[in-house]
Amino acid sequence: MSADSFHHQVEMALKKQNKTYDFNDFEDALKSTNKGKFDVKVMEHDSFYDWIDYKSSQKLKQCRVLLKDIVCIKAETGKFVLQYKTKLTETEFKELNCICKKIMKKKWYFDGFAKS
Repeated sequence: MSADSFHHQVEMALKKQNKTYDFNDFEDALKSTNKGKFDVKVMEHDSFYDWIDYKSSQKLKQCRVLLKDIVCIKAETGKFVLQYKTKLTETEFKELNCICKKIMKKKWYFDGFAKS
């Protein structure tokens, strides 16, 4: 596997470095792998987004679908309804509507992101 060769390169870079004291040392070892062609993305606290929960618990009780049962999902820009299939042989999508009505009526809400 290609991942095996990459992991081997990381191991060799760590051995060449002798001692790794902190995360910055580990980051430098990763950057030196694959002749410097490997792009290292350091995750900071602002790299994550704190999503606001707008689901309606009442709507979820009515149409309960488990993620393990979904084989195909379709999301369209500007729509608040997800479409899904539980079997690949199904021709039509089922709709999953679990967003609060008050959020769906807001004009400032577009593309799934709250703009305050």
